[in-house]
Amino acid sequence: MTESTTFFWITLFGISAMIVNSIGIWIIHKNREWAQNNKEYFMCFAAGMLITSPLIMAFPEAIAKNSQAGLTALAGFAFMFFSNRFIQYKTKQDELAFGITAIQGIGMHSFIDGIIYSVTFSVSIQIGILAGIGLVIHEFAEGVITYSFLIKSGINQKKLFYMPSWLLP
Repeated sequence: MTESTTFFWITLFGISAMIVNSIGIWIIHKNREWAQNNKEYFMCFAAGMLITSPLIMAFPEAIAKNSQAGLTALAGFAFMFFSNRFIQYKTKQDELAFGITAIQGIGMHSFIDGIIYSVTFSVSIQIGILAGIGLVIHEFAEGVITYSFLIKSGINQKKLFYMPSWLLP
C-alpha cells in the first residue's frame, strides 16, 4: 500500500467521523428541549461507558503488557482532575470548568482516534477499514455526549452549534 493510498483512507475516515459527529450534534441541537430534559441520562451513560469499558476490557490487558500502565492511567486521571479544579479556581464557575475539561478530554480522545487510523491503515487497508468503521460509528454518540456536556457547561448554544467544524475531529 502506498503512502498516498494510506493518506486517502485516513482522510476519508477522518472526514466521515467529523460528519457523523456533527450529525449527532445537529440532532441534539434541533431537539434542544428533549436534550436539556435528558442530559443527565446522557452524561450518566457516557460516564458509565467511559469508565467501565476501559476498566473491564482495556485496563487489565494494558497492565498485563506493561507494568507501568496503571501509573499512566493514574497520571491521566490526575491531569484531568487537577485541570478541572484549576479551571474552577480561575473561573469560579463549576459548569464552565466542566465544559472546558470535557473539551480537553474530547481533544485527547480525537488525537488518539487519529493515531488509531494511522496505525491500522498502515498495517493493511482491510484492518484500517474495520477499525475506521468502528471509530466512525462511535462518533455519533460522541457528538451527542459532547454537545450535552457543553450545554451543561453553559456555553452559548449558537456558538456551540458551529464548534464541530473547528473543534472536533
